[in-house]
Amino acid sequence: MKKNLLLSLIAVFLLTGDILAQCVASFTYSGGPQVPAAISFINTSTGSGPLTYYWSFGDGSSSSIQNPVHTYVQGGVYPVTLSINDGLGCTDSTTLGVTLNQSPSVSMQYFDDSLYYFCTTPAFDDFYYYGGSYGYLATDSIEFKVIFGDGTDSTFYQSCANTSSQGMFTHIYTNPGTYNPQFIMTGPDLDADTLNAHSILVGATCGNITGTIYQDINNNCIYDAGDVLLPYVSLTIYDGSALVSWASSDSNGVYSFNVPAGPTYTINVNSQGGYFNHLTATCPPSGSISVPSVPSTGNDFGLTCPSVFDLQGWVSGWGFRPGLTGSICIYAYNQFCNTPNGQIEIILDPKLTPLPDSAGIGYTINGQTVTLPINSPDLNWSFCIPVTVSTNAQIGDSVCVTLNLTPIVGDSTPTNNTNTFCFAVRNSWDPNDKYVIPSGDGVQGTIRPNTDLTYTIRFQNTGNAEAI
Repeated sequence: MKKNLLLSLIAVFLLTGDILAQCVASFTYSGGPQVPAAISFINTSTGSGPLTYYWSFGDGSSSSIQNPVHTYVQGGVYPVTLSINDGLGCTDSTTLGVTLNQSPSVSMQYFDDSLYYFCTTPAFDDFYYYGGSYGYLATDSIEFKVIFGDGTDSTFYQSCANTSSQGMFTHIYTNPGTYNPQFIMTGPDLDADTLNAHSILVGATCGNITGTIYQDINNNCIYDAGDVLLPYVSLTIYDGSALVSWASSDSNGVYSFNVPAGPTYTINVNSQGGYFNHLTATCPPSGSISVPSVPSTGNDFGLTCPSVFDLQGWVSGWGFRPGLTGSICIYAYNQFCNTPNGQIEIILDPKLTPLPDSAGIGYTINGQTVTLPINSPDLNWSFCIPVTVSTNAQIGDSVCVTLNLTPIVGDSTPTNNTNTFCFAVRNSWDPNDKYVIPSGDGVQGTIRPNTDLTYTIRFQNTGNAEAI
C-alpha cells in the first residue's frame, strides 16, 4: 500500500512538472504586401512562466521585444522565426514565411554615347541605354524620352511585358556646340528615373594641342640638355568641367590632343598615373595648362622625381608548341626616374632554347640565360626573344621563365625585382584510324588488278591548339 502511494505521488509530481513546463511559440502579422512595408508582428505565444522573446526577421535583422514592428525595403519571401523561453526550462520556436511584393518601379542603369567630341558637323552620335522595370502589368507601357540637349527630343514606348530594356540609336547634331543629353524612363504610375550622359562637344574644325613631358633635372622649367623625356604619363583635357578626352605621352615623352576649335581647354597631367607613381608636377606647379585656342604647341610639363629607383617588370609569351618557334616578350621599367646601370636577366625553361639576336636588340645568350644591359637615363625596356620549343614538350606541360632585374642594392622595392612566369604548352592531338574497302585477301592483303580502293579516315582534334 505504501509503495503504491509513493508511485502515485511521483506520477502526480511528474505530470504537474510537465504541465508547468509547457510553452508554445506562435505569432501573427499584418502589413504589406508592397514594399517598403512596416510589418507588425503580434506575439500569441503561451507559457507557464514570464516569457522572453527572440525574433529573427529573415533579412539579417532581429529583435527581443514582445510585439515588434519591422520594415522591409525589398520584395521577397522572408522566413520569420520567433523563439521563446519561459524561464522554467521550456523553449519553443516557430517560423512563418512573410511574402512581400516589390513596388512597381523603373530603373535606368546605363545611358551614354560613343564619343566625347566631334570635329565637324553633321555629327552622327550613337547612344546606348539599358534599363529595367518591375511590377507592372504586361499590358502597360514604359515611356522613354531622350533630350538631346540641342532643342530636340525623342519619345518611344515599350511594353511592360519586357522587364529589361536596352538598345542603341543615332542622333545627328547639325550645329557646333556643347550638348548635355538626358534619358528619362517613366512607368505607367509615373515613377521615373533619369540618367545624364557626359557632355558632347561638337566643333566646326579641329586642331592639335601638343607638348612634351620631361623630368626637369636642372629645375629651370625648360626642356633642355640633361633633362629626361618621360613616356606613358597620362593626361586629361577639359572644356570647363566637362571631360573632352584623355591621352598619354608616347615613348619620346610627346603627347597630342586633336580637339574641336572654339573652347578654352585645360590640360591636366596625371603625375601619379601610368608607370610612374612618384612624380611631382613642378612646371607649372599646378600640373595644369590653359589653352585658349587651337592649334597650340609647346604645352610642356616639367616633373620631378625622387632620387631613387624601383625596377620591375613582367613577361608574356605565346606560341609554345613542340618543335615550333614561340616568343618570350619582356617589359621592364623604372617606376621612379633615376635608372642605375644594370641588366635584365631572363632564365628560360629547359624546354626552351633562345635564338640569336637577329633584330639588333643587344641581348646576349649563355645557355638558358639571356641578358640585356640597361643604362641611365632610360626608363623602360621592351623586347621579344624568339625561342624554339623542345619536341619532348607535351600537352599539359608548362614552360616557366624567371625575370631578374639588377641591381638589387639601392632598389626601393627589391621584392619585385624577381618574378617567375609560366605558360602552357599547346598542341593539337589527333587520334585517328583508317580502313580500306576492299581490305584484300591473305596476309599480304592481295587485291585484284584495276580494283578501286575506298579509304575512310576518322580524324578528331582533342588537343588545346588548332591542327597544323
